[in-house]
Amino acid sequence: GDGPERQLARCREARDAWAAQLLPWLASHVWEREPLQLWVWDPADSRTHGRGRRGGGGDEDSPAEEAHVWGRLSVGGSVHDEWVVVAALLRLTGSEEGVSATLR
Repeated sequence: GDGPERQLARCREARDAWAAQLLPWLASHVWEREPLQLWVWDPADSRTHGRGRRGGGGDEDSPAEEAHVWGRLSVGGSVHDEWVVVAALLRLTGSEEGVSATLR
């Protein structure tokens, strides 16, 4: 399998490719509070742990063990913003093999 450094590199490549793919589509959306932002979560870098990301598995306070791409936005009262993110995730997961998404 991939070592941690290769896994991080693949996550960064994926984040950049996904952002480039979604940016033209998301640019026309007027967000209520803030737009969807994508980051790479590095389990070895504590600077990435305090950005509102909660862990994997079932324990919301434990960090995920593998590097991964994650996103966040503040939706306020706009259900439409939430559906835009769902549509974006459907675009990504439907166009790439081996990609899954979890919403919380």
